Amino acid sequence: MIHRDLTSYYSPAEIALLNKIITELIDAPFGEIYELSNHEKSVLSKGILSSKFDLDGEHCPLLRLEDGDIQSKVRLTESSRYLLESRGTLLRIEDGVITSSDRQCVLNRIETPDGTILTSHHQHDFVQHVDKNGRTYTLDGGINFPMAKTRNEGATDMLIFADEPHERVREGCHWGVLEKGTTSHKWVALKDLTSEHIANIIKGVNEGTIKMHEWRRKAFDDELAYRS
Repeated sequence: MIHRDLTSYYSPAEIALLNKIITELIDAPFGEIYELSNHEKSVLSKGILSSKFDLDGEHCPLLRLEDGDIQSKVRLTESSRYLLESRGTLLRIEDGVITSSDRQCVLNRIETPDGTILTSHHQHDFVQHVDKNGRTYTLDGGINFPMAKTRNEGATDMLIFADEPHERVREGCHWGVLEKGTTSHKWVALKDLTSEHIANIIKGVNEGTIKMHEWRRKAFDDELAYRS
């Protein structure tokens, strides 16, 4: 989580410039280098953005200058890029304050160029596919560490987050269901669970026999309301 007041260091125009640089770097491919103009160099030379921020519990520089004293190129550090993408973090500068807020991922999924869908449901759920273009696409980390963007250039990001409309959350939120006659589980989308099953799960949560994160409990409650 980042929260840093920049108004003591930068003018409103300079803050707008920083916002532009950061936005372009976040939207750029992994490892992209941003070429700085002389004015941008003079702004960044104040040093505030290369100091260490507390980002999702870890201290790391947000930006890194690429060529020492010349300071004509800058990029997001690997650690900040990883944390921003793995947590679905939103980074903004508003009213002179740089902040981030973490989004809860409910579906970690990509579509490869040949149309193959890859989904990672839990932290150690590693999946891969050799595409028709010859490249190998991989996915893991589940909903805790979704790394769809950084590893799979050319794939379509199909991430869904808990703060999206319920019509999308019910498609992305999954629950492990024991298959009849086996000890194996299959993942079933919330929209495909029966209302009785959802009610029984919520009952178990209320009685303390089932553990569930708050965002998932909200999704289950919203699903019953959606159907009523």
